[in-house]
Amino acid sequence: MKKAMPILAIGGLWGLLEATLGTLLHLSFFEPAGLWMGSSVIMIPIAYFLLGMLWKATSDAKSILYAGFIAAGIKLTLLAFVFIPGSGIMLRAVINPALSIVLEAALLMVGVIIFKPKSLLSLQAGAVVLFANTTWRLGFVLWQLATFTVFGSKFWALSDAGSLVFNLDPTINFALTLNGISCLYVLGIGAIAFGISKLLQIKKVTLKIDGLKRFFAHPAVAATLVVIAIAATILLEL
Repeated sequence: MKKAMPILAIGGLWGLLEATLGTLLHLSFFEPAGLWMGSSVIMIPIAYFLLGMLWKATSDAKSILYAGFIAAGIKLTLLAFVFIPGSGIMLRAVINPALSIVLEAALLMVGVIIFKPKSLLSLQAGAVVLFANTTWRLGFVLWQLATFTVFGSKFWALSDAGSLVFNLDPTINFALTLNGISCLYVLGIGAIAFGISKLLQIKKVTLKIDGLKRFFAHPAVAATLVVIAIAATILLEL
């Protein structure tokens, strides 16, 4: 129970941000910023921050994956509307984001296990980010290869002759360019946070976050976040 509530709360908060901020970033208002304001690059630093804080709070790498399952499960509630005529919700628009969430969480967990960072502001933590963000994107490309005949894919296509055609540009864009931008954001924010932490040490200022930990560990908070996330996911997609 001690670990379950923070996991539920962070999973719910992640799902809520995917439903709200993630949806907002798809609006045409952000198109002039191009790749730099895409949902898949902005949401990555947020997700990694939430999961990193959860890992530090629980001291358990598996909590990262469990929170991913919860966030993905919130997205999967839309499956109830996929086959309702007129809903406008496509199966791939539910399955692919949910899979991405699970891949992000799973490979971040693996990165933590491999590199064993002692803190969120360390070189090992930077290695975790580079590893996780690169491998989950490659994993998603492979998923698209395996399922493109069912869901379609911007990475792969069938030629008129029936042979498999590899679309190089969008694949490089997703696996390398967007990967580089999101990693730059995460590492840049981490560097700023590291500088601020050192300044606070010099000034002998201690930040107390016990109240915040208790907040996210409260069952009512965790349950409320999940319920609101489910409601937002459904309302903003229908």
